Amino acid sequence: MAIYSLAMVTPRRNSTGNGVTNHPQFFKRLLHEILYYGGSFEPAANFLLLIPMFLLLPNLSQKINRVVSLAICVGLAATSEVLQIFIPGRYSSIKDFVFNSLGTLFAYLLLTISSKAKI
Repeated sequence: MAIYSLAMVTPRRNSTGNGVTNHPQFFKRLLHEILYYGGSFEPAANFLLLIPMFLLLPNLSQKINRVVSLAICVGLAATSEVLQIFIPGRYSSIKDFVFNSLGTLFAYLLLTISSKAKI
């Protein structure tokens, strides 16, 4: 979403060089490559995808601790892969689920280690 949003607001000279267009094709193509063909960015993107949600969830409610946040994110990763079975043009991948889960687990471990180191 960030790349797509950037593509919509970043001006770029058009082919004639006279004007400016607000739709740079480079960012649109990059987004398309990542979303539909994976490319070399896909494992890293999947690893990082759910970390912000993992970090945000405990701040939304006092009932959600790190373990619950981890479970929610892993469940969300599994649900998204199951739903992709039914979306035309998308495919479900156990590799995507593993990278999503590993990223969230990595964030969990970092927070746990850093909180114990402060004590």
